[in-house]
Amino acid sequence: MKINLNDKEKFNVLYSQEDPWRTKTIYAERVRLKNTFELIPKKHYSCILELGCGEGAFTSKLIDIGDKIYAVDIAEMAIERAKNRYGNRVNFSLQDIRDLKFEPESFDLICAIEVIYYPPSTERGKIIDNLYNLLKRNGDIIFSAPILPGYLKYDEFIDLISRKFKILKIEPVTTNLFKLGSIIKRIPILSQTGIYELAIALTRKFPKQMVRHLAILATKV
Repeated sequence: MKINLNDKEKFNVLYSQEDPWRTKTIYAERVRLKNTFELIPKKHYSCILELGCGEGAFTSKLIDIGDKIYAVDIAEMAIERAKNRYGNRVNFSLQDIRDLKFEPESFDLICAIEVIYYPPSTERGKIIDNLYNLLKRNGDIIFSAPILPGYLKYDEFIDLISRKFKILKIEPVTTNLFKLGSIIKRIPILSQTGIYELAIALTRKFPKQMVRHLAILATKV
């Protein structure tokens, strides 16, 4: 679901119900979050920034790998729900990703999960510039986005990130093959986990044709 970033009230309407993205109930969504998190290097960070945190579905994965976690979202209802869930373990704030209120080089990990496509294409370059300024030298930054009509194209997404950052890894985190899961899972020999692992493995072979959500790990050099 793509909403114009200028229409903030629609985000609050979306979050009037808990878990609007159904990360708790849709297996493919849980796979997306898991695969995206596994792309982050296995190390501990001093200060992490998460953009578009929502209710904190991805935030929960960051708590154990960072000393300080800052998480922002444009939806007030999402931020309030996240605060109730995580308390003072995370510094939540209501912010627009186009106008972030942090000092330069504050973070050694930035997570921009499913947010970079919301602003108009004319504003995305400036956002990338600002994120570059917020990231420490040799810090890590991870992006993910849908590769779908009306969102981002495969090469467009890569070009956007590479204009400022050095890309370390590109990985499909969901695939269009997932929609075959309801058919394939009837084969007794395959578990649901096995189906999704097989689908991702096939997508790595043909990413431009099969990828549905793409994640990019990059660094500031």
